[in-house]
Amino acid sequence: MWMLMAAFFFASAYVAVRQSIKNLSVAEVAFFRALMAAPASVVMPFNFLQLPIAAVFGLVLFGEMSDLWTWAGAVVIFSSSYYIARRESRDARRIAAEIQSGLGSS
Repeated sequence: MWMLMAAFFFASAYVAVRQSIKNLSVAEVAFFRALMAAPASVVMPFNFLQLPIAAVFGLVLFGEMSDLWTWAGAVVIFSSSYYIARRESRDARRIAAEIQSGLGSS
């Protein structure tokens, strides 16, 4: 009995995984490729930009006004994205300079 239940579990898990992989949207595929190409600390802030973009589309297409908290969240998201991008750029320049100075001394 347990073997039959285990077989059923693994078969249904296999079908579920195959079905979910087959039904990926273009946005999900692009998101996965972005995660493969760059660190999550760079990709995720831009993923969170969905909130202000959805708010703008809601305003333009449906005349739906967003509340103050939506825009406050958008400001936080933009600020953190900007800070992370600047920090990553600064760190990359610092590491490149350290590598260059290390190569020049040998």
